[in-house]
Parts: sequence; structure tokens; C-alpha cells
Amino acid sequence: MNSQNPKAASNGTNTVGILEHFRCRYAPFSDTFPLKDAWMSKVDGDNLRRMEALLSQGKSFALVGEPGTGKSMLLKRLLERLDAKTYRTVLIPWAGQKTGQILREICDKIRLDVAGRTPLIQRLHKAMARSNDAPYTVVAIDEAHNLPREALHELFSLTADHQSATACASIVLAGHPVLTKILELDINAAVRSRIAMRFRTTPLDEEEVESFVQYRLKAAGGRIGNLRQGSVHDTPHRLQRKQKSHHEHRGQRHGLGV
Repeated sequence: MNSQNPKAASNGTNTVGILEHFRCRYAPFSDTFPLKDAWMSKVDGDNLRRMEALLSQGKSFALVGEPGTGKSMLLKRLLERLDAKTYRTVLIPWAGQKTGQILREICDKIRLDVAGRTPLIQRLHKAMARSNDAPYTVVAIDEAHNLPREALHELFSLTADHQSATACASIVLAGHPVLTKILELDINAAVRSRIAMRFRTTPLDEEEVESFVQYRLKAAGGRIGNLRQGSVHDTPHRLQRKQKSHHEHRGQRHGLGV
């Protein structure tokens, strides 16, 4: 079997059946063909607009959810939507970096010179000050529940310009539900006070799963039919129980507090 041919590749007999039944050009859930626009539920769209509004006000927030519920995709989508003339964005997937490595990565991504003996945190404070003409900085950390405590506090120290009493950066944290418990620790009270809102990602309901499946089938060049008819009645649930994201802000039905 040619593993480089998406149509020839198979994740099992179900995938082969889907390709044949819907006459797809590509495996519909493969990442080997481009998508013009990412699928988005109504809740996704509503909450992305809330997130953009928070950033426009200089606020920071957290995004919490179980693995596979779409946190990373939502984070990427948010940063892609921000106007590059207004914002400079930094996305850091945490992969074991220590505090100094994280700060250096931020410096690299905003093209800040790190030569010399001045501590990186001081360089970043100066570079992000609102007295500069640079775009507003948004730093997003994926897998933030793994961040060292020191890194968490240093990152949030970047959010305020004490000389002008204005916000100079926003921090967006995305992580597993344990992130909520970490933020509730007394030692993190200062960080918690700077998080304006918490969003939670959850699996899609049945109708949304069906809408997502139809979107991917169409994007793969497939013939769209009624997924609930005949042998494909359970298609949305057989396809690896694909999950996207629902997002709820603090005070809604999940009752996440700050």
C-alpha cells in the first residue's frame, strides 16, 4: 500500500468503506490535503469573538478542556484571526522548556535582540511597554498546565506596564482541567487575578458531530448524503469519535470561577 497516497491509505475497514460510499478524493479526516477554512461550530464562533474582545481590552484568559476537545485548534484559529498590524502573536507549545528557554523563545519570535547581560525579562518589559510603537503582544501557551510555577509568574509579570498603568501584553493559557486547580492555589493568586475569563472546551453534541463530518466529507470531494440513513447511520460516532470544541465562559453552565 502506498502510504503517501491519502486515498490509498487506510485507518481500517471503516475508512475504506467511507471512501467508497461517499466517493471521496481523500481520506476525509486526513491532514494531508488543504482546507480553505476550518470548520467552526456556533459556539466556537461566539467564543472566538469573546476572546478577540478580551484581547482588544488588554485582558488575559485561560482555555481549559480534556485532551482532544479542540484547544490547540481554537488557539491557532484565534491567533490567525488577529490583525498583524495591531497584534504581534507568539504561540509556544510547552515541551519541557525551562523559564529561561520560554523567555528566549518569546524574544526570538518578536525579533528582540538578546545579546548582552541584561536579563531577558527586563528586555521583554521594555520591548512590550506601550510607549513603544510596536503592536500589542499576545503570548499563547499550549499545554500550560505543565508550566513551571516560576515561568507562570514571569509570564504574567509581562502583562502590566506599571509606569503607564496600562496593559502591555495578554497571556492566553490553554491546558488540561488540572490547570484550573493550579490557578486556584493561593500561591498563584496574583496570576489568577489577572485572568479575566476562563473558557472550557467540551465534545460536540450529535448534531454538531454530523455537521462536522459533512463538512470534512465535502472538503474531501465526497458526495454528501444523509448520514443517518442505511449502513452509515452511526458514521459520526465510528469516525474515531472526532471532537471539536464547545467553549463556555466563566459563570455559564460549567460554573468555572476565577
